[in-house]
Parts: sequence; structure tokens; C-alpha cells
Amino acid sequence: MPRKQLAYSFKNEAKQQLNLDLLTSHAHELIAAYFGFSSLAGMDSDGVILEFSNIDEDCYSLDDDDEVEPDRALFYSRAQKFGCPESKLEALFQLLLQLIESTNLLFISYGSDIDYSLSDKNKDAVVGMFKKGHCNAVFLLQCERPKESDLYWYKQKQAGENVPANMAEFAIESEKKFLDYQLFRSSLLLLETADNLCAETALLLAKHADEDQERLYVRAAELGSCEAKSVLATGYEYKEWLEPAAKAGCASSLELLARRAADGDTNESAFEAHKWIYLSELYGYNLIQSTADNDEDYGPVFVLFEGIELPNIPEKEVAKALAVAQKIYAENSPR
Repeated sequence: MPRKQLAYSFKNEAKQQLNLDLLTSHAHELIAAYFGFSSLAGMDSDGVILEFSNIDEDCYSLDDDDEVEPDRALFYSRAQKFGCPESKLEALFQLLLQLIESTNLLFISYGSDIDYSLSDKNKDAVVGMFKKGHCNAVFLLQCERPKESDLYWYKQKQAGENVPANMAEFAIESEKKFLDYQLFRSSLLLLETADNLCAETALLLAKHADEDQERLYVRAAELGSCEAKSVLATGYEYKEWLEPAAKAGCASSLELLARRAADGDTNESAFEAHKWIYLSELYGYNLIQSTADNDEDYGPVFVLFEGIELPNIPEKEVAKALAVAQKIYAENSPR
């Protein structure tokens, strides 16, 4: 695991270069502090250190928001607790910085939006975290199921058939994709009986399930997944999940409730229409304005979306509906 190797090197170099005796456990904790975590356990629950030295820069991407900046202040504080003299704090920090940069190590959060192919070493590191009980590590193993057509030459090779020379490389690549997907699927199967899932992991499990998807979406929704609530409300037509999905920002659920209320003929339904329209606006949806597919010569060709016509209600009720919508948004929108 890259972190264990880093901790070992950090401990040895601290002794050789700075004459500092670091315990192995302290080396690990200082690495966690460097990446901004109050403890090693906190870092492990959030992500994993991976090595990208053998991967082209174009083979993976990492959003700026996902890049971790070194936390010098936290590192200093932790090092002093472990007995490092103040005069050597910066030198110790620079030593760890150089080790990390020279080995091309990155801290990758389990939820990072990255696109790359895991090397065998990195794959082992992620699987190791998963086996330790960090369920969200499965996100870094996520991959698409290979198409049957893409596996043809791999299956030919497995069956002992002759693979043309110009297809050999393709067979090797398809084998890798197949094994990566098998690893991802086997990890998901282990999660089905886990009792410490978060909403996002439960949703991932539901999306990739071969059967019993409905039950798994219910589980994800009960854990708080907005997307799962939306799927249940609009895909499976669960009436009890329609309002929760709308409150969580599901556009189709918001439209359904707003349109239904606008078509009503009571004061209560008129108020509800305003409430759902205002809530949709807070989530960034405009359900009032119609849109059409326009042609430069002939004008609108057909309506893409027919805006909802809001019934009139007293100004006092408008303000009340807006206040209710704002309260719902504050309680349900992602932070």
C-alpha cells in the first residue's frame, strides 16, 4: 500500500536527515495531518493515497475541488505533540512534501470525480481499504459492464482458440476490462449484506444490481438518497416517495406536484402550486416558462415544455408560499 511505503520512508529519512526518531504510528498520523485530517482513521474513512508515477497525465483527471492542499499548521501541531523540536518542524514538513512529490502520490477521496485506469498497486490499495470496512472505496473500483461484443476475443482465448496476432492486444485489454468489472461486481455483492452503507453507496448498489433493484432503491431512499427517491417516485410510481423526491429537488416530481396543484380548483391547491413552483425555482428549474423547438424560417415547430400557469392567490398567501418553499429547501437541499 502506497501509504505504508510512504510512512516507512518518512520514518527512515527523518532519522537519517534530521536525527528524529519517529514511531511508525506517528509517521502515519503525520501523513494524515499533512493532508488535513485530524486523525489517520479520519483520512482512511475519506479516501486513499494512490501512486500515479506510471500513468500518463492524460489518463486521469482530478477536479480542482478534489485536490488536497498540504495543511502545514495541522502538521506542525501534530509533530510537536510527538516531540519534534520547533526548530525542525519546517524541515520535517519539507521532507514529507519531497517524498510525496518524488513518488507522485496523491490523496484521492472515495467520492472524487476522476477518470483513470487503476494500476495493480493502486487497485490493491483500494481493495485493502474496502476490506477494512470503508464501503465507499467501492466508488474507485466502479466501471461499466463490458459489452459482449468487446469480450469476443477474450472468450476465444479462454476457450483455447487461436487469436490472430492483430487481435492479441485487444484480447488482453478486454480481459482487463472483464476482470476489473468482476472485481467491482464482487465488491458490490459484499455490500448487499453490509449494515453501514451511506446513501450514495446504497444508490450505487441499486444502479448496478442484476435483480431486486426496487428493494435496493427503497433502501437507498430510506438512507436519504435524493436520486433513489426520484427513481421510486417517477420510475416505480411510489406515491409515498413523490413528495420526498420533490422536496429533495427531483425536477419531474416537482413538475408533477406543481401541475397537479395548478389544475385544482381550491384555495389550498392554488397555494400548493405556488409552493412547488417557488421550490423548483430555488433548485434552479423554471416550470412557468414554455420552451419550443424553433426553426429560423418557420418559427416554433413543436413545444418541448408547456409552462405551468399559476392560479392567482392573495399577496399574503404568495409570501407565505415562498416562505414555506424556502424552509423546505433549507431542510432538504444538499449542503
